[in-house]
Amino acid sequence: MVSSIIYLIMALVTVGLLYWIYKLGRKREQGITLLVMFVLCFITSMTGITMAQASNGVPRNLFWSLINSLTMFTGGGGSSFGGDDPLVSPQVMDYMNTWYQCTRLCTLFASLVAIISLFTGNLWDRLRNILRIRPYKKVVRVFFDDKSNTALIRSFVNSVQADELKQTDTLVSVDKTDYYASEESGLQNPNLIFQDSIAAREAKKANQMVTIRFKDDSVSVDTDLIEPDTGKGGKGDVDMIATHDVVRMDYDTLVARNYINTVFVPVQCRRVEAYPLKTVADLQMLQPMRVLIIGDLDGLGGQILRRVIMNSQMPYDAIPDIDFCSPRLDSTLGAFSNRYPTLLDYANVEYHGMDLGGSEFYALLDASAQTGSHYDYVVVATADKTVNLNIANEVHFHLTMLMGPAQVGGIEPMVRIAAFADDPQKTAPEKSENTVDVEDMKRISFFGQDAQLYSLDALQNSQIDRCARLINAFYCGVNIDSSTGDADASPQVRKTWRECKQFDRNSSRASAEFINVEQHWKNRFEELGLSADDVKTRIVQLEHKRWCAFFAAEGFRPMSYETLHARYAYAYEGNAEEIDVEGDIKDVTVTPKNCMKFARADTPNYRFSHYEHICLVPWDELPEKDEECAKVQAEFKPRFFKDHAGEVKESDFQTFDFQKLDEIVLSLMAELGKAENSDK
Repeated sequence: MVSSIIYLIMALVTVGLLYWIYKLGRKREQGITLLVMFVLCFITSMTGITMAQASNGVPRNLFWSLINSLTMFTGGGGSSFGGDDPLVSPQVMDYMNTWYQCTRLCTLFASLVAIISLFTGNLWDRLRNILRIRPYKKVVRVFFDDKSNTALIRSFVNSVQADELKQTDTLVSVDKTDYYASEESGLQNPNLIFQDSIAAREAKKANQMVTIRFKDDSVSVDTDLIEPDTGKGGKGDVDMIATHDVVRMDYDTLVARNYINTVFVPVQCRRVEAYPLKTVADLQMLQPMRVLIIGDLDGLGGQILRRVIMNSQMPYDAIPDIDFCSPRLDSTLGAFSNRYPTLLDYANVEYHGMDLGGSEFYALLDASAQTGSHYDYVVVATADKTVNLNIANEVHFHLTMLMGPAQVGGIEPMVRIAAFADDPQKTAPEKSENTVDVEDMKRISFFGQDAQLYSLDALQNSQIDRCARLINAFYCGVNIDSSTGDADASPQVRKTWRECKQFDRNSSRASAEFINVEQHWKNRFEELGLSADDVKTRIVQLEHKRWCAFFAAEGFRPMSYETLHARYAYAYEGNAEEIDVEGDIKDVTVTPKNCMKFARADTPNYRFSHYEHICLVPWDELPEKDEECAKVQAEFKPRFFKDHAGEVKESDFQTFDFQKLDEIVLSLMAELGKAENSDK
């Protein structure tokens, strides 16, 4: 009976030890884990000796209790266990040997658990993934640097707890040693773990691995695309590993992209559907888009300004009217204008240096409301979220007084106000008389919140990147066949994506951001009864305007014929260099197309460093650029040449039709339409 009770007590002690080790092991405090384990085991063995002495009437002796405890703890003892103790009688032997066996078993078991936790990571996470039969299709490994604040990590972990992740074949590993949102985070979501060693092993069997690295002021996303296993060996095609799909974004770029994708483009799509158009001639009657941006040119405000210009082009002659307000305009305007010299060709931008909330600021709002030329969008994007919240509330109140609540705060208001701030509905406590009017703030859109920026979908930009890969494949002449499945999963599409430069990827992503707006315009033109050729021409011209606005927002200017000729001659002599996708410097292939691009932002060429492009001209002038490129090619490359055998052959001349390149957007729309129909 006594032995059974002792075994039960030791079992409970062992379970307690294991639970304690598990809790400490989740925080990777292995040193503390081992120390606590050994101290508890030693105290347990010493308690056993003391209880055995007391229960058999043996006088307590601290010295011999300590000696016998150490003997038991280190695995000593046996048939003569305790024989050297003059205070232990033969009647006590059975009890003490029982304690000895239990304690040694407890120590051995706890030691094994501690060793496993020490060298292989969290035991529960590892067992849970070892027992998984099917491998993960995607593994996401997330790393935070030492400067990452707790709020950032909490926002990311909370975003991973979304229900949709539980249903996917995606494993997410958060490698942060000193933070966990809760001890049960991994248990709440079976696809979320806190051990990178597990993710590293699972990534070898996955089709895709995404590495996200948070730094002090930026985030990078690196995607490894791996061809699924096809052979009996189960190793897959190692040549299909792509390790250069890196998206590097500073914080302002991340926030600006979030505004465009979550506020601007969705609202613009709805407005395209709602424009009162009965004939094509009604397009000329539409007022130019008006935007008010409040911020700094060298920060988030400048990023949003550039992206708004990219995504606000219209299929007629009008360009957007933009007012930019900044209290620091004098110190930033010169550098901004010099960096983006052609930006004003695609938007009428008027800069205002004024104090936010001052009389000049309210006079600007009054003028927009009283003249009837109201703002379509108001964006408050200073560096201070609290200031943004207050300014947005004041702008909303002021415009409501001037225009009426239906036009400013309706379901689909004429003036769409957005602020870079945290939504008070989610952050404010219970509403009281002294708090911000949350009901009024519902009429303001909020962007740049951590939950929006640091969700997996936002960081991976998955839908945008899917469209971007298809756009890039179309530009590279890849024949897309979606009849056998998802066109984006085509090995050739993936191959062309990983071989293109980062700048080309960004260009394709910018096109993908605007594709929904173009699709809505295409639908409106078809509703008006335009012919297929007319619809095609208008959409292609709109795409060219967007493309030009993107290059202007990247700091490019038009390239003259003299510059094209000089660059071609320079490259023809073998002097031009560029950086390839692997980061290596190589000679530029001598073609007019490459020569007009080789001195871009991703090229270290020291002689021709201006950002220029031959196609940065109006649509009607593109045929002239075709002729210029053909003329340069004919001058440097003879039409006929003799090969080594003396046989006369015709040179492989490149043909140019820059207008046709913009038709890529129509092919993409058709491909996306097939994908949507297949999902239904």
